[in-house]
Amino acid sequence: MSNKKYVTYEEFGAVGDGVTEDFAAIKKAHDYANEAGLPVRARDGAHYYIRDTRIDGKVESIIIKTDVNWGGAKFTVDDREISPVKTDDTYDLSRGALVQILPDEPAYDIKDPEILAKAAGIGPGTKKINLELGYPALIVPTLSDIKKRVYRRRGYGGFTGSARHEVILIDEFGNVSEETPIMFEYPTIDSITVYRDDVKPITVEGGEFTTRASRVNVLRDIGDGKTDEMGGYIQRNIRISRSHTTVKGVKHYVTDEVTLKEQIKDGEYVHISSTYSGFLCALNANHITLLDCIITGRRCYGRPKNCKTGGTGGTYDFSAGNVNKIVLKNCHQSNFWVKYDENLDITACNENDEGAVPSIMLKQIQGLNVKVIWGIGGTNFCKNMEYIDSTLSRFDAHSGLLNGKIINSSVNVMALTGCGEFIVENTKWFASDPIYTFNSLFHFRADYGSTWNGNIKVKNLKAYYFKNENISLYFHAYSNWYYGYNAHVANLDVDGFEAFYIDSREPLPEGSLIKLIGPSVVKEPAMHLPKTKNTEAVYPYIDLDGDGIIDGTNVPYDAEYVKNSNAYQGGLRCGSYENLNVITPPANIKFKNVKGGVKISVPDTSVLEEGGGFFGNTKFSYNDDECYLGTNHKNTEVFEFVDPIEFTKVFG
Repeated sequence: MSNKKYVTYEEFGAVGDGVTEDFAAIKKAHDYANEAGLPVRARDGAHYYIRDTRIDGKVESIIIKTDVNWGGAKFTVDDREISPVKTDDTYDLSRGALVQILPDEPAYDIKDPEILAKAAGIGPGTKKINLELGYPALIVPTLSDIKKRVYRRRGYGGFTGSARHEVILIDEFGNVSEETPIMFEYPTIDSITVYRDDVKPITVEGGEFTTRASRVNVLRDIGDGKTDEMGGYIQRNIRISRSHTTVKGVKHYVTDEVTLKEQIKDGEYVHISSTYSGFLCALNANHITLLDCIITGRRCYGRPKNCKTGGTGGTYDFSAGNVNKIVLKNCHQSNFWVKYDENLDITACNENDEGAVPSIMLKQIQGLNVKVIWGIGGTNFCKNMEYIDSTLSRFDAHSGLLNGKIINSSVNVMALTGCGEFIVENTKWFASDPIYTFNSLFHFRADYGSTWNGNIKVKNLKAYYFKNENISLYFHAYSNWYYGYNAHVANLDVDGFEAFYIDSREPLPEGSLIKLIGPSVVKEPAMHLPKTKNTEAVYPYIDLDGDGIIDGTNVPYDAEYVKNSNAYQGGLRCGSYENLNVITPPANIKFKNVKGGVKISVPDTSVLEEGGGFFGNTKFSYNDDECYLGTNHKNTEVFEFVDPIEFTKVFG
């Protein structure tokens, strides 16, 4: 073998001509490097081709445990014929990660009842866990009790929430890091997964990857005039599961995606290509940094009206789960801005180019509202996610984020579920659609309860809205559905705010009203009280405990009904007005240095409910010297406390 101080792919048979399959050679090179503790370097000018990742009939991954420099090399990942449909012989290929960046020692689970009993009883405020491992670790305690699940997604009875868990960083003595305060109560613990944190940092840098996207149509006829999307997500990605890893200067582009003309015919969707789970995917790790990377917004696919699944299939290019401290610094989306030509072909462009629109924006095509390109990323069960000096279309926390930052960046959707402190500084935000949902600065995800339990701090923000009356700061939607936790409307502290129209880039006229929050506080004025006024309780049509009764009700469970209907969608209404989702109002709404003379419109909830209504105990202040308790005030410098009926008119 080579006597150099690093390993090359050519030593193990890689050709690098852009045509010959190089996967097996690349894998062998990294297997050798991992064993020898040597870094790996790609040949500048090489063009490595990857399609079939099977070795001896088994799908494999390239395992990385040492520093890597891909330099100026290119990699083509050919997915054109890859399909997640089980009837296809490429199904197995779709399920395997191309690259896995792994620690030297694998994670393990603690299941000893005595150890778990000693560690139990932790919750918010716990500073030390009775668990002395002798080394620092990222741990994930899990409480599996079906009655204590969290993030029970609204409208998806089939998704009844996740087992209660979160990432917690501890030292060798069990002291909880200030980075990862505990979010949930754990009266008991069923298992603890341990990821050692005494890991040698590594850097994986350079390289230009191009995915030739799957073109397989996964739309299938299922009879009775109906179709369905068959299959799932394609996983062919770089999976980062080693703590203290930096991915630097990696570029990812996408070609060969199905065109809009191929996707839509006569006002209907006729082709659905596969969705992807994120090319750069961080999982189960502490301190992951993506630095100086280029990532690409991926196509999403609308489903036809007769499709059983319904909705839209979205694809990320970045994703994360169970990660503490995931930082994207100086990372940019190659197609944050795009323009369309007369043939509906899409071209990436710059912000100031004629015809430039945000790539995430809806497009009217043959009478359809088409979401052409999905947002750049999504995460689950993460803590401390940051966008720094970046241009990325989507900051999305699905199943709970603790603490986030967007600094010196440009973004579109800021979709939040979680708690802690969320900071936005020196940033430009561009709305993604003129409808209220996405013409709102902060999008609190309705499917997880529209909740952020903590503070949002904004400094020097420029917001670009579509020109209509549906302009707001908070998107909030109330539903009487139990999510597994108490939901909150976030506190807000704004210092430096300017509002513009996205099409003209002109400031909103002086005196323009920007709504603080959507119509939910008016449509359900008692959403903060034990009993609602206008909203029936909705129970998922499930019987998880197997007692023959729909959970939370006295109604018998009918398995045949579920089998032959869409019972999982929407849930069961029993005429109860018990509030399953009590919303905690914000304690403080503060504004300072609002430019251009715009005002913040707030519904006067004091006329809707005793005690001042939803905002009865909220302190509204501006410029550090004026403070109002509740909404029974008029014509202040920054706030307009308006009649609730007038407030809701534009929302329908």
